[in-house]
Amino acid sequence: MSMINFVGKAKALLIAYIGKAIAYTLNQWDKLIRYLDDGRLEMDNGLSERCIKPFVIGRKNWLFNNSVAGVKAAQVIYSLIQTCAMHNIEPYAYLRYVLTAIPKINDSNSLETLLPYNLEHKKLLE
Repeated sequence: MSMINFVGKAKALLIAYIGKAIAYTLNQWDKLIRYLDDGRLEMDNGLSERCIKPFVIGRKNWLFNNSVAGVKAAQVIYSLIQTCAMHNIEPYAYLRYVLTAIPKINDSNSLETLLPYNLEHKKLLE
């Protein structure tokens, strides 16, 4: 194959791939600019990716993820820890407080008061 033929084929492939990329972008345009409509939305999912990175890296090491119930339990713990981080609450102090407060609650409706965003920081220091 001559160099001219090779370059011609490479150019054709490049144009085809660029065309596919442009078509995909245009087909997804409404989704790509959604963050412009709502200032609370991030331009990308980098924050979410960084939050789950420690769990993704270590997931093979955690034996309790071998069952559906284990995965659901892990999901709750991870969500609580990340919510603590978002509200500047130290996760260990939060979990220690919540695990001692749960037995004192009489009805399940009061459990919502123990979520990280509903707690006063000074309660964690008691």
